This record gives sequence, C-alpha cells and structure tokens, in this order.
Amino acid sequence: MDSEEYIEAIRTGTERVEEIQRFTRIDNHCVADLVSGVQDTQNDYDDDPAPRPVSRIDLSNIIKRFHTRAGTLTKTVSEELSAFEAGAQILRVAHQPNFLPYRGLMGQFVLLNTTAKELQMQDTGNVTQLYFIVDHDTARNYRFRTAHFPDPTQNEGVAPISVTELINRKDTVMTAIDAPSSDTVNKWVKNIGDYATVHNSKLAPSHPLGIHPDTIDQRKEQLQTLLQTAQECARSMAEFNAIVLSRIVNGWWNLPTLFLPLSECRSLLRPHYQYMLRRWGKIRELAASTIELFEGKGFAFSTNLKARLDKVPFWYICPSCQSRNPVNNKSGNLDIESECCGCGVHLSRSFGTWTAPDLGAELDQITPRTILDDLLDMIGFNIDGGVGYQSSLEHVIIAHSLATQLGWTPPPELYWRPYGYDLTPTEVLADEALKGSTRPHIQNPERALETVFTGRATIGYNILFNGCQNLRDRLTAHFDSDTTVNKPLATRSQLQ
Repeated sequence: MDSEEYIEAIRTGTERVEEIQRFTRIDNHCVADLVSGVQDTQNDYDDDPAPRPVSRIDLSNIIKRFHTRAGTLTKTVSEELSAFEAGAQILRVAHQPNFLPYRGLMGQFVLLNTTAKELQMQDTGNVTQLYFIVDHDTARNYRFRTAHFPDPTQNEGVAPISVTELINRKDTVMTAIDAPSSDTVNKWVKNIGDYATVHNSKLAPSHPLGIHPDTIDQRKEQLQTLLQTAQECARSMAEFNAIVLSRIVNGWWNLPTLFLPLSECRSLLRPHYQYMLRRWGKIRELAASTIELFEGKGFAFSTNLKARLDKVPFWYICPSCQSRNPVNNKSGNLDIESECCGCGVHLSRSFGTWTAPDLGAELDQITPRTILDDLLDMIGFNIDGGVGYQSSLEHVIIAHSLATQLGWTPPPELYWRPYGYDLTPTEVLADEALKGSTRPHIQNPERALETVFTGRATIGYNILFNGCQNLRDRLTAHFDSDTTVNKPLATRSQLQ
C-alpha cells in the first residue's frame, strides 16, 4: 500500500493488510493476491485463547530504564511515554541495533514520525512511536559489528569500520558482548575523520560540494562526543549501538520514539511463547502450505524458510559463554542435550512437551526464532501499524498470512526503499571516475556509489559531510513531499 492507503488503514481500523507495494521477486503479484488464497482456514483453537498483551506499565518501565541510562529521557520522550501508558495506538519499527547505523535505518524513524503526525492530523486519537530493539540476536549479524564508509579508493569500494574483537564470537548473543573501550571509540572516530578529510582534499577548492576543513573538524568532535558518551553509558555492545541511535533520534533530532529492548521483555512474554509452542504443529503446517502457495505464484524466498520450520522455534543461551544453541525435538519432548557450540560445556535442560511446554524461570536463557518473533506483534504487543524495508517483506508475508489463518489481526505495514544520494565529496570522486576523468587512485567507484545509493553508508559519513540535522531535514522533506516514497533523496544528475 502507498502512504495514503496506509494512513487510512490505521485510521479506519482495517483488520488486515489489503495491499502492499509490489516487490520485484513477486513478479506481477502483489501481496494481497497471495495472502487472499490462504485466508479461510478454520481456527481450531477456540478452547485455548491467546493470553492478553503484555502490560503497558511493565513495558513502560523497561523503556524508561533504557532512556534514563542513555540520557535521552527528554520532555518529548516523557510525554510520549505517558501517551503510551494511557493506551495510545502503537506504530512500531523493529530492527537490530546496528553499529554506527546507516541512512536506511535512520530514515525509518523519520518515516515513523511523519506517519504518526499524519494520523494525529486526522483525529485518530493519540499515536505513539515505538522502536523494538531486536537485541536478542547474535553477533553473527554483520551490521551489528561493521559499518561502511564509502571509499572509491579501496578495492572493495568501502572502508570497513569494525568491532574486530567479535570475529571469533559470532554465536554470542548481542547483550553479552562488552561495550567498546574508550581507545576503540577514538580509533573509529579517527578513521572516519581521516577518510572524510582525504576525500574532501581531492576536490578543487572552488568545487561547490567541497567542505571547509574546519567544518569537518567540528563535526568530527560532535561524533566523538556522541560515541564517547554512549561508551560511558553502555553495559554491552548492543546497548552502545542502541544508545548511539537514541542520542541521535531522541537527542539531536528531538523525535519522541520510545526505545524498547526486546531482550528485557522475555520474562513478560512467557505465556505468549508457551501459547505459540502449544500451537506450533498447526503454525508449522500452515507456514509450509503458505510458502508452497507463494512459490507457485512466482515468489522466490531469499532464505530457506522451509528448513527452519523443522526446528524448535526458540534457542537456548549457554549460561557459561552466552552462545546461542538449538533446542532439540525428540518424540515430542523439547530439550537440549549437547555440547555448547561456543565453549563446549555440556548443556542439559528440558522444556516440557509441545502440548505442555515449560520454559520455567530461565527466560533470560531463551530467545525466539524469527517466526515466533514476528507473531508477537499481534498477540504480545498488539501493535496498530508498522514501517520497515521492502527487503523484510517475505517475513511479513508469512507472519501476516499465519496470523490471519490463526484468527489474529495483522497490522497494516508501510515499506520504503532507502534509495538516494547524499551529494558528498566521496560521491563526486566516484562519479567523475565513472565519467572517465583521470583519477588513478580510484579503485571501485561503482561499489562506493552503490553503498550510498542503497542507504548503507555509516551515519558517520553523513555527520562529517552533511551534518546530522541536515540528514533529518532531507528525510523529512522526502517523506512530506507529494512524490512517491521511493523517490531518491537526490539523483545522479545532481552530482554533475
């Protein structure tokens, strides 16, 4: 659906997604065409009603603790929190806490704010903006530990800014990774500053996109303060990444978005996890048939979802090293009896059966797989709408189809492609190389421009070249305009 249809769906309380923008791998089918074929399944679980959504007061306490630690419990955030506690509609964005986040992720918060303001103007009642910090994943996620500064002088077209200490801890959960040291933060800031300074120095002094060196130095100091403050506040790498994001979104941009770490919600979600485990046989059956239907209509999944359906839908976290381990299904029993993939210690734990799951009191050692996570939108948090990338569409197709068949109400979703350019010295160098100008030091201009265009350049790139407030202003103008949401922030012709 486009943005106007999305607003109308939330305003009128539409029960299910009627249309989502076309996605290239669906061929000529929109999601509504696909989902419509699986919407009439009989609900066989009327005698096992879903538990009530998690208490907003309990969630509010978690949110308040995060913002207090981050130093972002601003007046705007406090007012949003009061509205949330009072029962306002929830618009959410869900994402892992990426390292030095990129324009594509930053744009989600501006889109969320734009949508909420539009709903408020249409007198739909109070609307709150919520960010689900998906921090119960592992360090295996590449963008949790690496950011990219576009650099056409490098063979790969990017200069990686990395948390090198994590190279051998990829199966460790994010919240168990230590926050970076002050020395590491200083190294990151120095590298980002050096890349920006070198690229800027290669432009002619009179070039209109050139930046005064003093301006870059001032913005470098802002970046240093941002990261150093987060480093001093954070207890883990996941929290460091989330605090950096919050201090930009809530601090610099003064947006009201509430940050909710999902890792701290697990004990509150015990009845919801156990409820879905009791129904997992039906969920797995419906998911498999839904995938077959989609594939028959031309949809090509990028991940092997069928294989995942044979897995127990949650992980067990090793108490010794905090590595994530799969749980076994033996003749209907849910247990783990194996060596830890991280430290080799023997793990032995029973979680009951499918019909009578017992996750016990150790919810800190449990983390859900993707399908369980997606379905919590409906029965755990009862959200009213969400925004995201089109690249996450396949997860939503499955989750919304399952929810409809299980008698739940999937919320409307709005998707955005974060395409565009930022008009920086780096992009000028890459663009001139592609035009055939003499630039012997340029190695991979295509990859550098692709990184910018797809919105994957680190926020450090935007802060030093354009200023972070400038990024918010451009994104706001982009979403507030009458053009389609997929229009780039700038076009190649503007680099000429």
